[in-house]
Amino acid sequence: MLEGAKSIGVGAATIASAGAAIGIGNVLSSSIHSVARNPSLAKQLFGYAILGFALTEAIASAFLFTAETLEGVLALRRTKPSRGEEEPGDRSEIERALDQLELDRIQEQKDRLAEQISPRLSRRRHA
Repeated sequence: MLEGAKSIGVGAATIASAGAAIGIGNVLSSSIHSVARNPSLAKQLFGYAILGFALTEAIASAFLFTAETLEGVLALRRTKPSRGEEEPGDRSEIERALDQLELDRIQEQKDRLAEQISPRLSRRRHA
């Protein structure tokens, strides 16, 4: 469910590029209408139009960068489990049995050491 929500977020960030395209169209359309009404201000209006175009394009680029970054992060999360996480079935029965044997061996060593240390400790207490 969380993966679906993240994918919807990536899609929403991508849709922002369509909004930016509409914004750029509006900026250039307004520029053309303004020059048609007052041709003597064409140079000044062109500068404003380019500024509006650049700002709108920068916002669109930021949203596309965000969408691509999220997409890459999601792709990595799908292919590789996080540290400490194991997917079901990752470990075979043999590996689990070997781990259990190792734990048993360690426990036996601890018991032997405890048996060796106990008499020494009791002698020191009595002395």
